[in-house]
Amino acid sequence: MVDDNLTNRRILEDLLLNWKMRPETVAGAREALEVIRVREEIGEGFKIILTDLHMPEMDGFALVEELRKRSTGTQQVLMLTSGQHRGDLARAKALGIAAYLTKPVRNRELLGAISAAITAGSNKSGTKPEAEPQPVERAGPKKTDAAPGGRNLRILLAEDNEINQMVACGILEHAGHTVKVAQNGSEVAPLLAAHAFDLVLMDIQMPVMDGFDATAAIRESEKQTGAHMPVIAMTAHAMAGYKEKCLAAGMDGYVTKPVRHDLLMKEIDECLKTQAVPLPAADSVALPEEGQFNRDDLVERLMGNRELARRVAGGFIGNMPGQLAALARAIGSSDAPAARLAAHSMKGAAANMGCMTVRDIASKLEKLGESGALTNASDILIEFRAAFEAVKPAIEQFCSRK
Repeated sequence: MVDDNLTNRRILEDLLLNWKMRPETVAGAREALEVIRVREEIGEGFKIILTDLHMPEMDGFALVEELRKRSTGTQQVLMLTSGQHRGDLARAKALGIAAYLTKPVRNRELLGAISAAITAGSNKSGTKPEAEPQPVERAGPKKTDAAPGGRNLRILLAEDNEINQMVACGILEHAGHTVKVAQNGSEVAPLLAAHAFDLVLMDIQMPVMDGFDATAAIRESEKQTGAHMPVIAMTAHAMAGYKEKCLAAGMDGYVTKPVRHDLLMKEIDECLKTQAVPLPAADSVALPEEGQFNRDDLVERLMGNRELARRVAGGFIGNMPGQLAALARAIGSSDAPAARLAAHSMKGAAANMGCMTVRDIASKLEKLGESGALTNASDILIEFRAAFEAVKPAIEQFCSRK
């Protein structure tokens, strides 16, 4: 299993061990190639390679290309990705990749893909698999909230924050919907062109291309087709006038983050019924008052699913050191735009955890980034670290409970 994200490796390793498998985990493609070489030399090669697509230095496709050059070719490869790009499936087919799964992958889908790959591997005779790799769609096993007409919706989620992705995907899948994830606004148009969707949930502040520009691109393309794709804005800005700004930008609905299950389902229902959505008042989504980790609020927003809540909490803890390092680098190099993006991501993750004190400090850092003046940012970063360390033990305790 190859993934540069420590949290992802831990989650998947625990899952595979629970299935009585024997996983070996590495943090990058070059390390994977060396481990595979050594194992093949002693006659203990791997049957399955489970690799992330997006990794630094050498991505998943480059890893598979190298494997095809140097190995016996007996491994079945499963690819994990946070968002599909145009041409990825064709490239996966050419490389003989057995399955293409979108993160966060559901347990039963991963197990099914591994089982199918093992079967295919046992039947092949040194040639590439003939079956075309298929993206594995995620659909919740139990439909608890009916969309208009009782349909299971196909939803495109445009969101760059991994914790926010986990929360939104968990809520939507629990309601029986299928979700694909775009990591930023520039990925939205290619995904809309390649797949049929019923709705777009659009984060406003994303790197590369923000939600306003992505929505403008959708509306411009619709001038040629006459179609209309419902777009619901998701934003941490719960302030007067911001909802009107989203409407004026061509969006059909509006929800504030951290996303709440009941309000999101209501907004989706209204958006698809009317195509002209009366937006909720900015103060209608109350944030938890606690300054510390709000465990009960997190579990409630995730429909009582404690397993998912612990995964989200574990992701928050696991991702924070890297986010802090990125923010520190941005502050040290006086890179205000990078500091703003890093702080915005940390703010959203903290809000989802109910850590309002941490969120508020991140918000101060975000505003400094927006202003371009990072003079006091180092002092506030120290304050942020202290606030995070104060809530960390409670989150870790929650994650450790069975």
